This record gives sequence, structure tokens and C-alpha cells, in this order.
Amino acid sequence: MNENRRDLVDKFDRQVTDRVQVQTMPETECPTIHYTELPADTSSPIAAEWNFYRQEAGRLLAEGHEGRWVLIKAERIIGIWGAQEAAYEAALKN
Repeated sequence: MNENRRDLVDKFDRQVTDRVQVQTMPETECPTIHYTELPADTSSPIAAEWNFYRQEAGRLLAEGHEGRWVLIKAERIIGIWGAQEAAYEAALKN
């Protein structure tokens, strides 16, 4: 009888496994716009940094910094990092 139970469990397990398909989430891309289309900012507390970034974005991309993190304070680039965590750590220090 113990063998019958094991066979039933195995059969049930196979049926469940056959029914359940592992579904992966489709890869989605973040929406992007061309750097020349970035809107100006005149009202936020970081407007100066944002507008400076807009001016520098083309140069940063041309230098190969796409996908990297840049830290800007006033109108000065503090640094550029490959990981968000590293840029965040630097931001806390500045």
C-alpha cells in the first residue's frame, strides 16, 4: 500500500508539473528620449543641476558614458560611476 501512495504522489506531481508552465516576464525597455529633447527646468530645487546635465549629456555620451551614473553639484561634475550604489555613496559624502 505504501508503494501505491508513492505512485499516486508521483503521478500527481507529474500532472501538476505538466500543467504549470514556467513563465518568464517579457523583457521591457525603459522609455527613452533623445538627449536633445530633454526639457529645461526652471522651477525645481535642482534646476541648475538638471540644466547643466542637459548641456553636458551629448559630450558624456560621446565619451562613452552611456548607462553610467553622473553626480552633478551646481554646475560641476563630481564624478561618474558604473553602479548606482557607488554614485549614491558619493552623493552622501558631497
